[in-house]
Amino acid sequence: MTIPELKHLESLTDFAFFGDLMGYTEVIAYILPFAHGVDLLRDVMAGNYQDIWLNLFVVLIYIAFISVFAIYIFRKRMKK
Repeated sequence: MTIPELKHLESLTDFAFFGDLMGYTEVIAYILPFAHGVDLLRDVMAGNYQDIWLNLFVVLIYIAFISVFAIYIFRKRMKK
């Protein structure tokens, strides 16, 4: 990865500490599970338990998908 690519990756997580994202970076951040995880933690820490369900669902779906994919790749490589 080059330095500009690393800076772009860093900008995707900056909103967790420095405010809201704008434009296409917000769309990219909400496609990935990190923005949902940050929103989930914000709601839990604020005590807004009725607002956690969508973000919790998205994070759990990502966990399930990555786990199934990792098991598939592991089994595929073990057969070789």
